[in-house]
Amino acid sequence: MNRTLRALIISSSLLIAASILLAVLLITDPERTPAAASEPSVILSLPVSRIAAVAVQHAETSFGLLIGENGLIEVVSEEEGIEYSQKELQAFIYQVSKLNALSTLDGDQGLSTYGLDQQKGQITVITDEKEVLRFFLGDRTPYREAFYLRAEATDSIYAVDAAVAALFTRTEEGFWDRSLLPIENVSGIERIEQVSIRAKDRPDRLYTLRYDTDLNYLLSDPFSSTTDTETVLKELILPIISLYAHQLVAIQSDDELFGFDDPDYSLEVTIDGILHTLQFSRQENSTIVVRSSRKTGVFSIDPQMITFLQTDYLDLLDQRVFHTFREDLQSVTFTDYRSGRDHHMGFSITEHALQAVLDGKPLDEAASEALFEAITGIGIVRELKDLPVLQESPRASLQFTFEDGRETTLTFFQIGDSQSAVAVDGQIHLSTYSSTIDELETLMDSL
Repeated sequence: MNRTLRALIISSSLLIAASILLAVLLITDPERTPAAASEPSVILSLPVSRIAAVAVQHAETSFGLLIGENGLIEVVSEEEGIEYSQKELQAFIYQVSKLNALSTLDGDQGLSTYGLDQQKGQITVITDEKEVLRFFLGDRTPYREAFYLRAEATDSIYAVDAAVAALFTRTEEGFWDRSLLPIENVSGIERIEQVSIRAKDRPDRLYTLRYDTDLNYLLSDPFSSTTDTETVLKELILPIISLYAHQLVAIQSDDELFGFDDPDYSLEVTIDGILHTLQFSRQENSTIVVRSSRKTGVFSIDPQMITFLQTDYLDLLDQRVFHTFREDLQSVTFTDYRSGRDHHMGFSITEHALQAVLDGKPLDEAASEALFEAITGIGIVRELKDLPVLQESPRASLQFTFEDGRETTLTFFQIGDSQSAVAVDGQIHLSTYSSTIDELETLMDSL
């Protein structure tokens, strides 16, 4: 129980509600004198702000909910160390506050006729004025997908739909917080500062991405590289913020029992400076279980939700050795060391269109786009694990200058007959086809 909720329970109003709630959980008084009946189609209609506590009792469990002054809800249960979803709890309280009937019966045939002499479940609502309202769930009706319900304050028997009946059989498990990371939607994407992924079946493919700016993530391990922003967001970041467990499997984690001593996948996500580590392990029945370093319990999860963990870091480069946004690029110099020739390019955005100038000659929009795609679309042939012996001088280079003054240089070295190693700011990790350099020079000569 955290300090905020503990302080709320200590407050005088909640102490009163808690004492009433405890009595409700221990004592049932079905013979309370009936009060005036409410209108036929409405069993209960209260503003949520008027509810101080709710108790649920049925064959499987008994628990209570205390509503604090700031709307936070505390679960009173024998279960300890469990985190609960405030959204789930709030939704439940709202549903209880608006109980509607499909129809109203006369109730003259006796409670046993409707299964209400030994009810299937009970919900008790305690209002802010300490009024206690009890509702009892009976049998399923024979004529429709509905159930009998009695409100203690009336003589009426109601028929309610299955959704209302389900409120009476809820368990604490239904309120357990199954979110795995503290990000609820895309508005929190920029809070993700770093991501690392390790797969047991691909130990040499561990990689790390770090957040740069403008939703741009850079590969920082096993080597430094730009990535394709759209691909990273679609294939990695959005699946990460969508992670949601199916159900709680165990409150306490046993490394050997669940395979967390050697997990199939490990995901590290740094959010607002705090590291969250998620470990995923495949069980004998092919289910996937997950645990979080900052959350109590072991959860099962839909295997389809973690397919992104098989994404390779080369996939995030979208088969290109270099990436940049059009609006960030200022100028580029292409040098062919064999011929000693240079080509100078300037780039700008004019009325949402790319404008390029090549060797002092302005290009139209189509030619500008073709030139930009050529210098940023240099493909990856393979990753160079064992660096080759390079010739003494480079084949060609591309020097990029950005609007903020940064510079990046791609240098190409011939390796073999058809490929060139690509050094990004002096670091070589990838190769491309040598014909790409020839085609780039041919394009510049033709524009």
